[in-house]
Amino acid sequence: MESPTRFNRSQIVTLSLLVLGYMAFYGARANLSVSTTSIIEEFAAVGFTKETLGAITSVGTLLYAAGKFFGGSFADRFTGKNSFLFGAAGAAIATVLMTFLGPAALMFLWSTNRFTQAMGWPGMVRVTGHWFPKSQFGTAMGIVSLSYLFGPFLSKTLYGYLFDLGYSWRTIFYIAAAGLIVMFLANLAILKESPDQSSNPEPSTEQNEILPVSQIFRSLFTNRNFWVVCLLSFGFTLMRETFNNWTPTYLEEIGGLTKGDASRNAGMFDLFGGFSVLIAGILSDRLGPKGRPTIITIGLAATAACLFVLSQISTGSGTSLIPILIPAIAFLMIGPYSFLAGSLSLDMGGAKGGATASGWIDGIGYMGGILSGWYIGSIATSAGWGAAFTTLTITAVLTFLVALVYQITSPKTSVAT
Repeated sequence: MESPTRFNRSQIVTLSLLVLGYMAFYGARANLSVSTTSIIEEFAAVGFTKETLGAITSVGTLLYAAGKFFGGSFADRFTGKNSFLFGAAGAAIATVLMTFLGPAALMFLWSTNRFTQAMGWPGMVRVTGHWFPKSQFGTAMGIVSLSYLFGPFLSKTLYGYLFDLGYSWRTIFYIAAAGLIVMFLANLAILKESPDQSSNPEPSTEQNEILPVSQIFRSLFTNRNFWVVCLLSFGFTLMRETFNNWTPTYLEEIGGLTKGDASRNAGMFDLFGGFSVLIAGILSDRLGPKGRPTIITIGLAATAACLFVLSQISTGSGTSLIPILIPAIAFLMIGPYSFLAGSLSLDMGGAKGGATASGWIDGIGYMGGILSGWYIGSIATSAGWGAAFTTLTITAVLTFLVALVYQITSPKTSVAT
């Protein structure tokens, strides 16, 4: 029986390229959230406010969601590697252009960045599905998922120090684009779509043939639990994207931190989320098919409790709890969240349809993520951060109820073979 955690050298190289590459994607995503106050200050004369940046973020998330729906099928049709490379190239170009085309073009270019970035994750899922057997899906996707947590953590830490040294938000954007270019070239030269391209046997029982899109859709759309997972993704992504978009601003306004300190402290959300993903992925492979639903349900219940406490904090009252609560929420929420467009997508779609499953689950999730920009920003502006986190508490409770349904109805074995 193969070990669920022992990888060969080629698998380690593949994981390393995917993780480092997607970390660069997030470097070109975290750049806006840490630069929000700087951009608002620079463009205040033309009416930029938190609501303006929230609207830009929301439109970008809408295009990101649209890209997810398209990107999954694109990866399953034209290979995961090509999808990943397209995302890196498009995001790098858009990030550079944002630095000198002015505020009028910011929404269009940020949306372009997000749309092209949406091709990256389904491509990674497609490649992972070919390189690893089902017994390693949880662990492999857990490791791959570290990219979208340690990427923002390292980026926000670096960006925070650069702000302290007096560099502008434009420099932050240039560095983000440079990281994408480096990883584009590395993956172009080294990454293989599947083991047979590197003279290794395919670890899965599946072959590399391409299924018709209609067949993949029919298999997924007639699966009731696929739609339950999509609902989970909606709630999880609304909560996660709120922290991604607004934590630096929240720490400045409520925690009283400088731009540099706020950026570094916001990275704690991603760091502890990374620990959560790795632990949850390994545990899920050992607990069996019912392990993932159980971890999701327990994580959501604990997340709701922490969010309620966070909603009671105001300026000068209870702020000492913020450095504890934000990492705790990340640890409780992000590991379970990582299952949705990762190992559960591969469970449902297999190597041949996993990218499509991931694209739809993530795409519907980011429809919820749209609300994290304009809607949460407008609540924070008009009613304060306490009201914003009360909204997230309600979201966590409703998502927990959906998780209970999934706990009952989830299959005892993987759907895809």
